[in-house]
Amino acid sequence: MLRLATRLGYRHRVLHWADRLRALRAVAHRLGWPDQERRLPVLLRADAAIQQRLAYVCQLMQAGGHDWQAVSLAAPPDALLFSGLPAPWGEAMSRALQAASAPLADAAEAQLNRETAWRTDLQQRPCFLRPKASEPEGRDPRVKLARFDGLPPWLEKGSRLNPGGVVLFDSPAPARLSLAQDGVTHALDWPCPSPGVAAKWPDLPAAKAARFRAAPLQADDRRPARLVVQPADGADIPALDLRFQPHPRPQVLGIFLSRWSIGYQPIPKVACTSLKEALFRLVMQAPFSPNLGGGASHIHAYFDQREQDVTQAAWRFLVVRDPIQRFLSGYSNRVLHHRELSRDYVARLSDSLGLQPDEFPCDPDLDTFIANFDFYCRVPTIHHHFRPVSEFVAPLVAFDRVYAFEELSTLATDLSQRTGQPFTMPHSQRGGPKLTVGQIGPASMKKLIDIYAQDYAMLARYYAPPAASAAGQ
Repeated sequence: MLRLATRLGYRHRVLHWADRLRALRAVAHRLGWPDQERRLPVLLRADAAIQQRLAYVCQLMQAGGHDWQAVSLAAPPDALLFSGLPAPWGEAMSRALQAASAPLADAAEAQLNRETAWRTDLQQRPCFLRPKASEPEGRDPRVKLARFDGLPPWLEKGSRLNPGGVVLFDSPAPARLSLAQDGVTHALDWPCPSPGVAAKWPDLPAAKAARFRAAPLQADDRRPARLVVQPADGADIPALDLRFQPHPRPQVLGIFLSRWSIGYQPIPKVACTSLKEALFRLVMQAPFSPNLGGGASHIHAYFDQREQDVTQAAWRFLVVRDPIQRFLSGYSNRVLHHRELSRDYVARLSDSLGLQPDEFPCDPDLDTFIANFDFYCRVPTIHHHFRPVSEFVAPLVAFDRVYAFEELSTLATDLSQRTGQPFTMPHSQRGGPKLTVGQIGPASMKKLIDIYAQDYAMLARYYAPPAASAAGQ
């Protein structure tokens, strides 16, 4: 499909259902859903993957100036839509689309109808990443040429790629080449024969073997990569930087309310549970239950299965909280109340995490937890709830409205006005004692401010870090 979509001289049509119910029904028919082996999460993943790939094809055609049009199907298509296609293709497509229009059994149809409340459509183009290579500042003059070959113009976030390329390093001393990304370094197969480079640089012996093979990369706008030459007789030399730039704006992973085109990105320990339960009730007109939730055991599992890029929602919002207050809430709820660092809890995870329960300092007090923060974050639930929000939340400019935690009542009023529905928020996570900044010792406070320095920089308009001298008072 990608090869055909990018062929010049062709006229392309992208067919898609105009409403999400028919689109979901088409995927359901394709999967043979529902049955014992095809659960709802399988359907949702397949639908998201299909939609993402279709949007990717459209983005490639648009970027390449190809002649194409989107055809929105509101009803089963007639024969004219396939005029000009070879008969077997047109007949097969017509049969497939006719089948996709047929309703499923009542229970399955009702479930799919509920799912349309959270799904985007093809017009809501997701965010893609554009790879951009650049020379490091003050690059060593011995690096005559550095490039990646085979980089696509657009990438989906998280996609993996293995491009080759060329690094021409003019030095008689032996050297190695590596690729570094997010603290991980891979040695590359280099130098390899490069007759094309040799033809352009006939006076440089190194040009005869300047190519490298299969550099493993992951597309992520927060994880730049760098090619590094490592001479045997000197310091490492940066050769080429590669960044992945969001387009048209940074990705916002979250919850999409299709009826009102509202997008929300949740942050753990920032009214996350309460907001999810309130949004579910707003859309479904009933509290969350596993029956309404398609079998999900709790509200977080339900929305984890429905997370998507809500970049082009008509209105996007975020709720933020003072980083240290968020930390204290997390410690009270996850460590003291849910006891996710207890001996029994850690013992259940010991095999998968390589932990020794007998040597693990369980049930830490506040100062011990802070002093060993990175160690405790090896436990997945601790990492999830205490991770700095600057590492995963979209830049604040991606949101139309950012609410401080203290403005939840204003958020409720705004959502009521936008949806025309009453909107109230429960307080869903009450477990654990109330902790204050004064219970944090000076050394612990200093470390916490360091841990969340980037969060405070991101939220400077809303919160400032407390003075370390205020701790323990």
